[in-house]
Amino acid sequence: MTIQRQSPALEEEFDLRRWIGALIHWKWVILTLTVAAIATATIVNYLLLTPVYVTSGTTALPLASNVNGVGMTPLGYQGFALSNSVMDGLQQQLGPEFEATQLPGKYEFQLNGDNSLLSATASADTGEEAYLLVDRWLKTYNQEVSANIQN
Repeated sequence: MTIQRQSPALEEEFDLRRWIGALIHWKWVILTLTVAAIATATIVNYLLLTPVYVTSGTTALPLASNVNGVGMTPLGYQGFALSNSVMDGLQQQLGPEFEATQLPGKYEFQLNGDNSLLSATASADTGEEAYLLVDRWLKTYNQEVSANIQN
């Protein structure tokens, strides 16, 4: 006849008093480490990291007409978003505080799934500046697209 023995791990008890006693004994070390971690994270967040504000805007792409050849492909419209005519018009609207050579680097463009919408995302040092970049780009882009389709 075989006798089954329980594993030693099951025979050990969990001594809650021992663990609570250890926490109470080391409470100042635990508290000091917690406060130091919070202070370090706060210093890194406010003094070392530069915040970047991002704003997005979306415009509908005009439909291409096969009859008179008006319009571009969706990728053409996406490429047109950073064209000289759009960036020059944008520079005129924004004024001298924005350098024309830096404007293209502030934008990212993406077509939606069915290629009917173009989303522009601008990043800047302040929220107001990011909003201004997207708002002026949307106005300039739509004016330039309309002007190129009419010509």
